[in-house]
Parts: sequence; structure tokens; C-alpha cells
Amino acid sequence: MVSPDDKRTLLAVCMSTRRLVHAFASSVSLQEDDTLQHLLDTAAGPCLQLLELHGIRLTVTAVPRLTGAPWSGLLCSLTLDNCGLNRATVGQLAAANWPMLQHLSLRNNKLGKTAIKAMAGGKWPHLAHLDFSSNKLNADAITQLTRFGWMYRLSGLEVHDNPEMDVNAVRILGRGVWPHLKGLGISGGFELREFVPLAAAAWPHLESLCLECNYCPPLYVSFAGFWQNLQNLQLRTHEPSRHGNLPLPARLGLLHADWRNLQSLSLSYSHLCGRGFFELAYGDWPLLRSLDASHLWLTEDAHDFLPEDYAGFAMGYWPQLTHLCLSHNGVNSECAAKLIRADWPKLQTLDLSYNDIGATGSESLAQGDWPAMEHLCLHGNKPESLCQYCILQDRF
Repeated sequence: MVSPDDKRTLLAVCMSTRRLVHAFASSVSLQEDDTLQHLLDTAAGPCLQLLELHGIRLTVTAVPRLTGAPWSGLLCSLTLDNCGLNRATVGQLAAANWPMLQHLSLRNNKLGKTAIKAMAGGKWPHLAHLDFSSNKLNADAITQLTRFGWMYRLSGLEVHDNPEMDVNAVRILGRGVWPHLKGLGISGGFELREFVPLAAAAWPHLESLCLECNYCPPLYVSFAGFWQNLQNLQLRTHEPSRHGNLPLPARLGLLHADWRNLQSLSLSYSHLCGRGFFELAYGDWPLLRSLDASHLWLTEDAHDFLPEDYAGFAMGYWPQLTHLCLSHNGVNSECAAKLIRADWPKLQTLDLSYNDIGATGSESLAQGDWPAMEHLCLHGNKPESLCQYCILQDRF
């Protein structure tokens, strides 16, 4: 992409049938009723490098006008989401010359095996990020993807919300030879154990991983020893474990994985039990900067998280931690008071919004030894806790 110091004009256009189109560093103005032809006529300058089309139907007659535009050879990012693409139009895109294209998004186009096969001859030597979310990818389509020579250079891949993907598709995905892959996002109607084949994938440079599944069965899934460069991990489950009491960190092998470079961990909506919340403190993540453990208290049992769970959690040794989110967890004043024992010298933001903290909890938090604290969020708690907010503002 163009650096901030580049003196060339960067024209970025986003066109949608529902939203007003906006442009940056350009006099081009596109309105809701503008057509693709108007876009081609108005933005015909040679500097267009980012183009987003949302909900604009592209037919076999429209695509050639797009690919033949004078600025198509300079595009670095192309988004064609919900544009009614099919095998024919995808084939036209693949046949065009995209020498500078780095990012391609084809979300929500109902693309399946035949459409993916049409991409075989794609001419995008610098393509680094591909988004195939919300389509009809299955095992056969994933097989086609893994065979493309241009996928070898890929550094980012997103295949969220493809309902036809199954455990076989995940297994094939894990066999992909993508030595430069740094980011992967995958979600669907999976169980956590169906992601196990990914643990053996040959992706030595993987830095960001987002997994979203239906629920987490009581199965020990160890990612230990893999992806030692992992920096960002997001894990979300839609339903609690249907049987067994083994906490999620133990089931994942999170506490044993050699993720010395992990900087961001999101377990939002992951249905941790009290013991699992406590066990997070044993995670050896010396570079961890951001931890999202929100929306964990999702049952009617008010004793899911006890004060001793928070006392244990506060023992976590994360010297680089700057952001912590514990919102929507039913935290009461007694639990909040246990957090002040934590030794997080660089903590800047603590989000405890939408919990059950009262005045005593607010007063306890004001005693925390957090020299770098800049923002403490308490909105959505008991009214009396907000009465102490001015005290906390003075404190932090």
C-alpha cells in the first residue's frame, strides 16, 4: 500500500447501494444513485489504488469495464462484497491483469467450487490477503485453493461463515503450503476438536489466528509447540460445553503452549468456568499486552465466578499488559476488590463495564497500584459505583 510519505495522490472510493460513498484526498463525489459507469467516468484518473463495491451487481458486461479501466493496473486493494459474482465473472476477474493488487475481498457472493476453479489463472503476483467469507466453500473448493500457485505467497486468509465447510475442509486447509501465512480467520458450525488438524499446519510465521466454533467439548486439544510466532489469538464458542467440567484453558492446552510472543488474547464469549478463569493466571505470556475476557458470565448461576477466582486471576504475571477487558461478567464489589492485588505496572485501560460493582468496589479499585492507569470504565454498574467516579478520575 502507499506509505504516508508517498507524494502521489491516493484515491480511495467506497461505493454502496445503501451507504453514502466517501472519497479521500480527491474531488470525486459519488452519491447513492451513482452507477458503475459513473464511477468509471468520474474516477478515471490514474491514481485510484483502493476500490470498494458493496451490493453493486456486477454482470459479465460490467466486469470488463471495471478490469479495463486505466487505473485497474494500479489497484492495491479491491473489495467486491455482495456483488452477485459467479463462475463467469470470477473468471473475468482472474483473466485481467492486476500487477499491484495486494488485497482481494469477495465476501458474500455465494461462490463455490466452480467459481474457485475459475480463479486458477489469476494474474496477481503480489496478492497477500484473500477474504472468502460468507460464501459456499466446501472441501472441494478448499482443495482447489491449495493448488493455486499464487496462494504460495499468501500472508492472510479469511474463510469465515462458510456453512458447507466441514472437518474435512479444515483438514485440507491445514495441508496448505503457505510458508508466508501470517493471519488466518475461520469460523462455522464446528466443534473445537475439528480444528485439531490445524495444529500441525506448516505455517511457521503465523502471527494472528481467529477460531470461532459452536462449542468446546471436554477434549484436551494441545497447540503446544506450534506457531511460536503467534501474537494474536481470538477464540470464541457459541455454546457452553455440553458435558464435562474441564475448563477451557486446559482443554486447549493454552497453558502449555510455547507462545512467548503472544501479545493479544481474546476469549470473549468463550464460556470459561470459574476454575478456567483462575487458570489463565498460569499462562506464560511475558509479552501479553491485551486480554479480552468479557462476556463469560452467561448463565443464571450467580456463583460462576467467586472472589477467589479473581484473586487467582490477579496473580497472572503479565508485565507488559496494557489493556484488560472484564465487562459483562457479573463482577461484584468483592470480586473487584481482589483485582487490586495484581502487579500489572503498565496497565492503562481496565474495562469493568456492565457488571455488578457498587460503591465499595469502586473505592477498592481506587487503591490499586497501577501507575500507568489512564482509563477505568465502570458504566453499566450499580448507580452508587458511579457516584465514586469523580474519586477515581482524580486517582487515575
